[in-house]
Amino acid sequence: MSSCSTGKTGCPSPITLLPFTNNIVFTSNSINITNPIDNSNNITGIYSCSASSYYDNTTYPFNAFNNDNTFWKSNTSENYYHFPTDPKSDPKLKGNKYSTTPYVSTNNDSSIRSISTYQGGSGSITENYFTTNIVGSNIKNINGEWLQIQFPIPIVLTSYSIFTPFDDKLKYFPSKFTIVASNDSSSKNWTIIDSSDNTMVSSDNIPSINASNPSLTFSINNNLNPYSCYRLIIESLQKGVTCPRIVKWKLIGIPQKTTTTTESFIGMLNPQFHNFYPSLNHFSNFAISEPLTILNSQNDENNNNKNVDYDYNNIYAGIIFAILASTLVYIYVKKTK
Repeated sequence: MSSCSTGKTGCPSPITLLPFTNNIVFTSNSINITNPIDNSNNITGIYSCSASSYYDNTTYPFNAFNNDNTFWKSNTSENYYHFPTDPKSDPKLKGNKYSTTPYVSTNNDSSIRSISTYQGGSGSITENYFTTNIVGSNIKNINGEWLQIQFPIPIVLTSYSIFTPFDDKLKYFPSKFTIVASNDSSSKNWTIIDSSDNTMVSSDNIPSINASNPSLTFSINNNLNPYSCYRLIIESLQKGVTCPRIVKWKLIGIPQKTTTTTESFIGMLNPQFHNFYPSLNHFSNFAISEPLTILNSQNDENNNNKNVDYDYNNIYAGIIFAILASTLVYIYVKKTK
């Protein structure tokens, strides 16, 4: 395994990857960083934001990765804006709109806060309904609206913070969510990195933000693998909230120096190398990326051999030239005598 993680000897310290620490902001769902951002974050390349849906043209996914008060909001009933890759404004080009809110409260237990469980945007299980496939046959797939970021290179995520709107009446912080990762943004199989489930705790203990504490931060201790794509899946919301709103998703991690990798799938190895999903009490399978260091060293060796061959050719040419010159001098001297 070739990844760097927190506390590993010789590895750099985690840095803030997003939002950017300087004045660079997203103005669309994709941005190409051509110059290093600061002394610590020197990742250049294309950063791409996406989401399962969005409410309108003021709540695009990229809003969740800027240092401002804008936010990403999923679609809800009677809106056409649920195709995040379609920038057009004509409602006819956006397909079937949501017929209901994506999150519906189903918990009648008065001792527990009424949770809005994800139901999809319509009565149909196949229409306007989002499911993320998880690696491993023993782990259920995860349903819910999602927010996603793809980095130019793989990074090891070490911690993250979630900022949601502050409201005295509604608690927007999700009551259940899961972080998954992949090295392919179009992947059909994702690896679970972290999860939080507060749907069965006392209403007084469900995490929520306030004016003095605008976010909640979570550390990741079991992920040793680098991924270029991370997805936040919202599975349940708190009472009265019908769609998720994320003001900011701050990500901290360790970029991987080697960008040329081959990926291999590895399943059910020693448990210490697995990503643990507490609510399922199960170790998931995962994919790792190994750098082509052996191939690179072989290429270097071949290049060195080419240089050596070139030097020998020069030596041979010099010897032959010296012999010819000596022969000519000998002949000339012989004739003059």
